[in-house]
Amino acid sequence: MIGWDEFAERLADQLASLPAGAVVSIRERVPNPDRRRYAQFFQTDTELCAELPGPDMLDPEVRANAAGLRHIADLGWRAPAGRDDYNWSYHLAWPALRADYHTLATMITSGLRDAFGIATPEQLTYTAWNENKGNADLALPLLGLTPTPDETPAIDRELPVRPKRRLLLILSGELDRERLEQLRDTLGLSRRGRLDDPEAMQFGSRELGAGGDASELAELWRDGENQWSISVEVMPNALIDSTDVDQWQEMFDTAARSVGLDVVEVREFP
Repeated sequence: MIGWDEFAERLADQLASLPAGAVVSIRERVPNPDRRRYAQFFQTDTELCAELPGPDMLDPEVRANAAGLRHIADLGWRAPAGRDDYNWSYHLAWPALRADYHTLATMITSGLRDAFGIATPEQLTYTAWNENKGNADLALPLLGLTPTPDETPAIDRELPVRPKRRLLLILSGELDRERLEQLRDTLGLSRRGRLDDPEAMQFGSRELGAGGDASELAELWRDGENQWSISVEVMPNALIDSTDVDQWQEMFDTAARSVGLDVVEVREFP
C-alpha cells in the first residue's frame, strides 16, 4: 500500500515521462461516473495541462466544499473560466524541470486528498491513451495504480474512440447590431448582451442536444474590440462522436464568415 507522499513522488516521475499526445485520467474506483473525483492531464507538444474537477462537475455530495475550493485556489490552480473550460486547471511548459513536476504532483495530491477528501491512493485507478498513436492504450507503471477495467464494449481502435468534447472558434472582425442579429438568427442563439455595454461578454447561447438537452452548449462571446469567439462545451455524460464536433465546427465557421468575421483559430480539447 502506498501513501500520499510516495504517490506524489511516483506521479512526478510519471508526468515527467509522458509522451506528446498522452491523455491521462486518475479517478476513484466507484461505479457512478458523476461521483468519481479525478485529476486529468493532456500532454501537448508544448505544455502539460492538468485539471481537477470544477464546482459543477460532480454530484453535490462529493464536490469540494467552500474550504476545499479555497484550498485548491491557494495551491495555485486557475479557477474555471466558465467558457471553454469548466475544471480547475494548471499549465506547465514542456519540457519542464524536475522541481516543476514535483510542484504539480504536490498540487494534485493535496487537491485530491485535502480538498476532495480522498482518504488514500488505494482508492484510485487510471485510464491513459496516446492520441498521437491512434488512441492506443498507454501504460503508466510508475504510478503504482491499477489501470481502470474497460467499461465499454470492444471497439475498432482505428476509429476515433474518444471524440473531442470542447470546441473554440476564435473570430476577428466588427459586428454591428444588424450583423449580430443575423449571426444569432443563423445559429439559433438566445439574445443576451448589448453592443454598447462595455461590460457585456456573452451575447447568446444555444443547447445543441436534442430536445433541449443542456449537456451540449454553444455560446457566443466578445473577447475585446473586434474579437469574438464561439465555444462549445460537452458535459462528460453526453454521448457524442467525432462527426458531431466536425458538423458544429462547419456550422459555426460558415455562419461567422457570412457576417464578415474571420476565423482566426480553431481549438479542440479532449
